[in-house]
Amino acid sequence: MIQRHNFEERLRAAVVAAGFSLELEPHALASLTYAQESRVKKSVIAEHLRYSLGPDVPWSFVPSPKPRHYRTTSRRIVRNARTSSYLAFANGAPTAPSVLEPEEHGKVFAYVSEVLKDRRNAFAKVLQHVIVRGTYDEHVVIFNVHELDADIVRAARSAIAAVQQLVPSVRHAWLYVDPRRSRYYLDSDRLFSGVQQKRMTGESVWRQSVNDISFQVGVFSFSQVNLSILDTFASTVVAMADVRPGDAMADLYCGYGLFAAHVSDVASSIVAIDADATTVANARYVLQRRKARAKAIAARVTPTSLRSAIRSMDVAIIDPPYSGPDEGVIEAVGSFGPRRVVQVYCNANDVRRCTQSWKRAGYTPVSATVFDMFPGTLDIEIAVSYAKQEPTPNVTSRQPKQRSQRSGGRRS
Repeated sequence: MIQRHNFEERLRAAVVAAGFSLELEPHALASLTYAQESRVKKSVIAEHLRYSLGPDVPWSFVPSPKPRHYRTTSRRIVRNARTSSYLAFANGAPTAPSVLEPEEHGKVFAYVSEVLKDRRNAFAKVLQHVIVRGTYDEHVVIFNVHELDADIVRAARSAIAAVQQLVPSVRHAWLYVDPRRSRYYLDSDRLFSGVQQKRMTGESVWRQSVNDISFQVGVFSFSQVNLSILDTFASTVVAMADVRPGDAMADLYCGYGLFAAHVSDVASSIVAIDADATTVANARYVLQRRKARAKAIAARVTPTSLRSAIRSMDVAIIDPPYSGPDEGVIEAVGSFGPRRVVQVYCNANDVRRCTQSWKRAGYTPVSATVFDMFPGTLDIEIAVSYAKQEPTPNVTSRQPKQRSQRSGGRRS
């Protein structure tokens, strides 16, 4: 039985009902034309938002300018068999050129696949994940390894030089040491002192432009995976927030400052908060360059950190990770009484739950925009704008008292 709140289940069922076949995730819809994919998605989105927000909340759909070959972050995991090692997708399927990734990503993965065939190669023996990140013309390669010594570094340098010759747009290369062999390609835990990240070539950031604003993004920091849609994504979310001159604005889970930078010439003050110090440093960099009256704070977004960092809040944009905001954050934001709040959801299944929390905090959804941030997959990105509910006026009606009428000795 399909759960009403589960967007992925509903979309998967709708694709099959429309007569199309599903590929293995994460490329579930990659075999459809984009027109077919968009048509099915919109029908499921309409029902999902009616259930999550209510029947009267208007919404719009923003298609991806690049429906294929759009991903700016790709990864492969190393699988070890008895006699060989090979690259695979996260679901275990052997690697292959992906229609969702740029051609340059495929070339990197193809070369590393050849390196893994050499069982004597010191680098191949410790490699766990391969990540390609960046923009469409500036790439970062991150090699996740579980050990590091001089032989491994020499073998890695040789591999990186070959990758750069094959793909000249690879300008930055790093080793990431994960001794516990985590299934995640970037592990936030620090298990021992010493080398964790080793720069092999290039810088610690890449640069990208969104709506003619220049950002720098850390090679290990969060970034959206579809650069082609970011101009519309950023400008639309900011418009939904309705930032006005003189407003105090909070950008929560701010990342590298995407939204804060877009309101820096309007808001009178900005507080941007994110848990990752490196990411916050990049947000601080762009806000300083734009001469914004802003504070960029490295702290986990919690009720306590909000009360410590923020004095007033007229508008807020909240873009939490897939797991959603921490407990009490929605209520804490509501306690400041902002006029408008926009929450960005990368997990469509959270919309109903969080909306109920916003309603309890005194906010009602007024509009939604769905961004096809992940075409070819079962995922979408949703921004919902919530407005502060005006208190119902306590009007005492003054009506003349009616006298009781008697009929047959009883009140009628």
